[in-house]
Amino acid sequence: MLEASAEDMYRYKQLRDGEIRLLQCQRHTGGRSGGDSNDPAGSHLQGFIQSFASAACPRYAALSYCWGTDQPSECLVLNGEGALLRNNLYRLLCRLSEDLPENTARRHNSGHFDDQIQVLTNDAYNLTIKESPRSLQEVKDAPGFIWTDALCIDQQNIAEKNVQLGMLGEIYAKAERIIIWLGESDESSRAAFNAWRSLARWARSNPQDRPDLELSPDECRALEDLREREYWRRVWIWQEASTPMVPRDIWCGDERIAFEDAVLANDVARQWLLALNRIPEANPWNTELEGLNTLSHIRQTKRNMGPSDSLESTIIRGWDSLLSMLYTTLDLQATNPRDKIYALLSVYADIRNLPLNQIIYRIDSHARGSESSSHRGNWPLEEALIGQKGTFLRVDPELSHWDHEAPPQNSKSYSSALLRIDYDLPLEETSRESAIFMLIGEQDLRTLLLCSMTGPRASIHTWIPNFRNISQRFNLFDYCHLFNASPNAASEVTLAQYRNKVTLRGILLDEVASVHPPLTATGDSLVSDPVEFGQQRFAEWIQSIARFIFPKAKERRYLGIGSLSQAVDRLLALHCAPGMVLTRSDSVTHWGLLEIAAGGQVPRIDAMMTEFTDLLLRVSKASLFWTRGGFLGLGDPSIRGYQRDYIVVFDGLSIPVVIRDAGAFNMVVGPAFVQGIMDGELSGKGYQSRNFTIH
Repeated sequence: MLEASAEDMYRYKQLRDGEIRLLQCQRHTGGRSGGDSNDPAGSHLQGFIQSFASAACPRYAALSYCWGTDQPSECLVLNGEGALLRNNLYRLLCRLSEDLPENTARRHNSGHFDDQIQVLTNDAYNLTIKESPRSLQEVKDAPGFIWTDALCIDQQNIAEKNVQLGMLGEIYAKAERIIIWLGESDESSRAAFNAWRSLARWARSNPQDRPDLELSPDECRALEDLREREYWRRVWIWQEASTPMVPRDIWCGDERIAFEDAVLANDVARQWLLALNRIPEANPWNTELEGLNTLSHIRQTKRNMGPSDSLESTIIRGWDSLLSMLYTTLDLQATNPRDKIYALLSVYADIRNLPLNQIIYRIDSHARGSESSSHRGNWPLEEALIGQKGTFLRVDPELSHWDHEAPPQNSKSYSSALLRIDYDLPLEETSRESAIFMLIGEQDLRTLLLCSMTGPRASIHTWIPNFRNISQRFNLFDYCHLFNASPNAASEVTLAQYRNKVTLRGILLDEVASVHPPLTATGDSLVSDPVEFGQQRFAEWIQSIARFIFPKAKERRYLGIGSLSQAVDRLLALHCAPGMVLTRSDSVTHWGLLEIAAGGQVPRIDAMMTEFTDLLLRVSKASLFWTRGGFLGLGDPSIRGYQRDYIVVFDGLSIPVVIRDAGAFNMVVGPAFVQGIMDGELSGKGYQSRNFTIH
């Protein structure tokens, strides 16, 4: 491997407005290393990088790959200087250099097209630049250009990085093709690609038939191993690999398959799995690949829609707002926590049909003559300002079109930008801007359902979720579409002048009086195996909650709408039938808590495995509580009795929230599910909305 000193490392030249860099590379063999041209150890990569106006680029391939966690150690000779790469990208570039015609890089590399054309030559180790009489068109039509973020963006230049990452959607959309790199191949990945090819051929020959083929255990295991590759867990791939209307190829070492063929094969594997009626030892279905294909279709559909078409009719739940996108991708990984948000902005702009590359939301407070900014009703965006060269786009809530405006002369008329790609921002400020964008810009009050006093917080402000890890111990986000506790559909959110508090309108239901702790403690992992969990632990918990709910071991009415036994059974099921698909049902599991409170036998969990698994997954991490007025509910583990914790139903939010009265302001404790109010029963009961200020 070549070595490069700090003095020899490549130094980037500043990009002009609207420019991007493209790379060409080739493998050089011989000299000191000598040996086989297919052996990376016996060769080194050399390349040439240059800038182009994004509107006038030559044809190029955009790379989608996983950076990896190793330190950069592989050397690329770049414009005659050294550049260190991580191993995964180095291996991909080696594969790409093998695909190029011999001496392609030497014959087709070019520099800035000012007064002359520059091309790359080499003499074993040293690269020189010489003039070429070739025309600009000849160079632009040459194949072999590559765009890769690690080399085409100066990663040490934060200002450039902010701009270039805002252009990613455009960069991938303009690519000749997108190469999805899963890493080097092995025996298992080769078997997986062979299985994909076979399944795709079968599907093309039998487009209307259910799969009657048989996947062998080895094929299932190989496909599962391929799904476990690090690539699928990277958040950036959801922007890159879902780019519509651009040919995509999946590479794994020397194995290649078209994205469409892999999707077709993956759907056959899904159908085979459903028809199997049992869970195989290895799962051949790649849910991430299916998700990428679904997102690609959503983005393409939106691009083809007319200005008067309804967005909602084309959006699948999970991608209908920035918050939904964050929640859908919460398990994906990013080295920089900001990327959990930034990686989704191009997808968001695509689905929302925003034409520019940066989303900036600003609030015009002084124009309203008040010290705070508010957003009333259900406007899609009151002011979505997208900054580029001092130009702002603004949505007028009274109109249905975008108006161009000059930047405000008085900077005080706008608060600071609320959402943009900016790696100079502290992480807490990025979280704040994102929360403001969702609460004020999108009127998405579900943001509050991801706030919790349990676990680490991203901010001292309790209305800002921890976007680095937005998974909840007690998850009610998935149930939003099934319920509608608020009798008032229109939301109203006001942001304080210093952006440290929000004020919302809602109904104060009741104060929490007594609380029973969750089945699983804060540090417990979620398990569903009765051998792991233990019958004794379950028995102790269910006996304890039976006494908590039926202290006198007697049946009674619950709020005049049925028996308490019926109410608690429905509460523990969250009104849903057993199974992984959330479906409202009145037929729920009966746990016999009244009988247990009277000394009856505790159910055996090995005899009720499906029901126990549902209980464990849905409510085992929630606290049970009674309110002063007799409401029974489940909520965040941080809920406390007689600590001034209140149940509030905010206008426009389908799930109640527990807030804690701290005197001059309130704090969000977490979401709650209250039996007897989840279907709008508060309507017409005399409850009046009031303001709640949350710090």
